[in-house]
Amino acid sequence: MPADTPDDARRFRSALGAFATGVTIVTTRDADGHDVGLTANSFNSVSLDPPMVLWSLARSARSLPAFLAATHFAVHVLAADQEDLSLRFSTRGGERFAGLDLERGAEQVPLLRGCSARFQCRTAFRHEGGDHIIFVGAVDSFDQSDRPPLIFHGGRYALAVQKAAAAEAAADGAEPDSGFSQDFLIFLLARAWQTGHPATPELLASLEAAGLVAPQDRDPRRPVTLTEAGRHALIELIAAAKAAEAHAQRNFEAADIHMLERALRAIAREGGPGAPPADAPA
Repeated sequence: MPADTPDDARRFRSALGAFATGVTIVTTRDADGHDVGLTANSFNSVSLDPPMVLWSLARSARSLPAFLAATHFAVHVLAADQEDLSLRFSTRGGERFAGLDLERGAEQVPLLRGCSARFQCRTAFRHEGGDHIIFVGAVDSFDQSDRPPLIFHGGRYALAVQKAAAAEAAADGAEPDSGFSQDFLIFLLARAWQTGHPATPELLASLEAAGLVAPQDRDPRRPVTLTEAGRHALIELIAAAKAAEAHAQRNFEAADIHMLERALRAIAREGGPGAPPADAPA
């Protein structure tokens, strides 16, 4: 579902913002028609336009074959009162869906009720992530409630408490920090230290020859328009980078990651120190 209007993009960004450091349940349906689901905390946004998300699953997981074969899956951001569901879907054995009042999405994927947000996705890409497989989903539909999200931090469940300043910002219509430029550490590092390559006419010509950007006068100061192939390639690159980042972050506490993100955003706002000169000592 493309973001047809600014309001669609804002609602999608707002739905992503429901995920704090949080807890999700990912569901699908296997080839034999059995419902499959598990608790996961590896959920992340990839792109706002088109709307795409990712999550990762251990190679050792018994549900991996079902997700590898599935064309669709659903990500449920759990609400604060759904701790029991998180425990149910993270415990081995048992009938995880028994007695639950389910809805059905595309390809009969099971949908849980009462969540903070839900994202119904088509499997777009899969990436190798060490001992995990990264699933990237194109979001076909999503919904969000006003239920606060369930948080897992420091080895225990927690509740999200909105600070007064954050509440005032939300009332003023400020965007939640869930966009690509706000929570992607690799991008924040590049902004903070002003790294990267300038868009030279030669670089633009090579991108145009590869069919990644639309023909233009090759003025580096003018905006570049991506072709459909260019958009596809960019999304794949972002997804791969997000997957690598998510894999590396598994060894860090969420609080440490958020502190680093805030520091990098502050540095970027001040202009950053810039890239070191080529002859600078190591």
